[in-house]
Amino acid sequence: MSTLHALSDPPSWLDDDPDFEALLPHPATRCVAPERTDAPPWKAHQARAAYAPPDDTPAPSEDRFGDDDPDLKPHPRAAAGQDEEAQGAEWIDGSAAFDPQDPVPFVVRDLYICPGRHTQIQGFGYSGKTIAAMSLALSVATGKPAWGHFHVRSHGLVGHIDHEQGKRATLRRYHRLARAMGIARGDLAGKLKVLCLPSFRLSDDDAEAWLIRETAGMVLCVIDSLRATVLGCDENDSSIRAFLDKLLRVSEATGCSFVLIHHAGKSQQGRDARETGRGSSAIFDSAGTVLRLAVEESEEAGATITKVTMTKSTADADGSALEPFYLRIEDVASDDATDLKWGLRCAYQSEQQIHPPTSGADRQRRLEQELLCEIEREPGRSTNALLQAVTGDDKAKKVALETLERQGKVRSERGARKADLWFSVRSPAGGSDEY
Repeated sequence: MSTLHALSDPPSWLDDDPDFEALLPHPATRCVAPERTDAPPWKAHQARAAYAPPDDTPAPSEDRFGDDDPDLKPHPRAAAGQDEEAQGAEWIDGSAAFDPQDPVPFVVRDLYICPGRHTQIQGFGYSGKTIAAMSLALSVATGKPAWGHFHVRSHGLVGHIDHEQGKRATLRRYHRLARAMGIARGDLAGKLKVLCLPSFRLSDDDAEAWLIRETAGMVLCVIDSLRATVLGCDENDSSIRAFLDKLLRVSEATGCSFVLIHHAGKSQQGRDARETGRGSSAIFDSAGTVLRLAVEESEEAGATITKVTMTKSTADADGSALEPFYLRIEDVASDDATDLKWGLRCAYQSEQQIHPPTSGADRQRRLEQELLCEIEREPGRSTNALLQAVTGDDKAKKVALETLERQGKVRSERGARKADLWFSVRSPAGGSDEY
């Protein structure tokens, strides 16, 4: 029976440097958002202008705010005439917006996972957040379709920073998921690194520098979870945004895409889907793409059906938010049925698969949705290829294509062999280069 390379042994992150723990500050000492030390001098003057001392308190003298006042001391680099560098960024001339830009380096284009602002997976306990993220990690590490459906455009080294499960549970889950996905030990050699229960916290003073060093060369890094990685900090305080913005700067520096697992808040009737995540709205604001997971009631034993809703798409998105879909999470028995929990499967399911249509109109809408998904997944296919990819009556499928085109959701172009080639309105012509 095959086991996983680099998962059956202690995580390599813990072995690479014997002094690893010495590099990390104690998390308990870093539980507040860092105050800016590079505030420009005029801010201090504005604050003093608004200061009105009590009648019996003498106003502060100008000498008090002299050269020795730390509030008035400019940033050391600014004092040296490097104002732009002192702020950690440089002004960009507006004309640069017209410069040619490389295509967005999506990791999973349909899920809008890419470098930049992190992807957030939200949900209540036992909604499948961690399993979904781990299955996604295996897909990015090996190039297999995410959840068995979404094309992975960039695959390579993946990291997983685990603050919640521990080594045994994390490695066992990866082993079971890998078995169900047909992934062997050798497939993960040098492709997946797991760091279990580190003292590292995103709220550490040197977290940004540490992440830049450790995630360099990674395509994706999963962090489980937000609550654990900013331990001791109030999720309801908007200053938590300062820690999450570190992920954006690290991603800009390394090209690594981050997936952050976040717990949902208390359920409230009629609550806006954008407010599902626990804590300050700044947490939602800091994310690029947000996927909300919610368990569906199901009479089927042995499987968890989770509805996935994209409540936010990244600024790099080139189309509208993905339509809701489902993840089916279930145990996979061994071939001889002696081990009922041999594997663990996390697989995509469409709305129609979970809630089969009962009327003719429902069946037609199902065909339209399935055809749209096929066109978005692989744009540029001919009519005949699409008819073969979706089950059902060919005449009904052609009507569905015409309906989608009339609604402006897809477009057709005449190909080299005079066959109609189909594209989503959010997919570029010649889409194979973009997908």
